[in-house]
Amino acid sequence: MDKKFDVFGVGNAIVDLLAMVPDEFISLQDLQRGGMTLMDTDRQAGILHNLADHRMELASGGSAANTMVAIAQRHCRGNHLCRGQGIAGLSCAI
Repeated sequence: MDKKFDVFGVGNAIVDLLAMVPDEFISLQDLQRGGMTLMDTDRQAGILHNLADHRMELASGGSAANTMVAIAQRHCRGNHLCRGQGIAGLSCAI
């Protein structure tokens, strides 16, 4: 039997927002450099408001998606099924 994929990943659709900020910004937002902080939408909105003057980039995130990218870089065939806000069952071949 021929297999269509080498790996099938299942995970959440996560997008990272990247911004270069000074240490002072991190402290003022009560965040830890190099860490991850779970927050509610009000706190997120406040931080995004304070980032308005900073250049920001979006990048795919989440361990399942990142793993699938690494698999694709090694010339393997993969498929990623994800679920996120507004997305249900989005499947993409990698």
